[in-house]
Amino acid sequence: MNRLLASTAIAAAVLVGSSAEANCVQAQAAGFWSAYSSGVQGGESYWVKCTLHINTAGNIIETSGCTNSAGRVSVATGSILAPGTGSCNYKGSITYKINNTTLTIDRLTLSQNKEIMEGVGSYNNGFVTFNMVRNRSGN
Repeated sequence: MNRLLASTAIAAAVLVGSSAEANCVQAQAAGFWSAYSSGVQGGESYWVKCTLHINTAGNIIETSGCTNSAGRVSVATGSILAPGTGSCNYKGSITYKINNTTLTIDRLTLSQNKEIMEGVGSYNNGFVTFNMVRNRSGN
């Protein structure tokens, strides 16, 4: 748990410093992304990996899917939204259709080269780290 808190604090410090230099718009989140989250729930660690297709409005298209560390596969929907023009600090949510639970993304910062997003959020009363890497191949 201490490692997770330390990782979250480091990630937040890096995100705050990097976001002030960039200028972002909603459409820059559009495309295909390989997304990863990890956290601890009930004393057990877990991870989830997803292939997300995000449209220019920020909606996660239902052809997106995720697999968790237990091997369960789920369709994913939700959104990744910029809170305002010029901000590189997005927010969002991913809903896993298999069990109708939602990962909330409280802060997700887009890198200057627009290829990586890093952030933190919550899932089932626990905290998670979250990152996405642009996937140019679309799969």
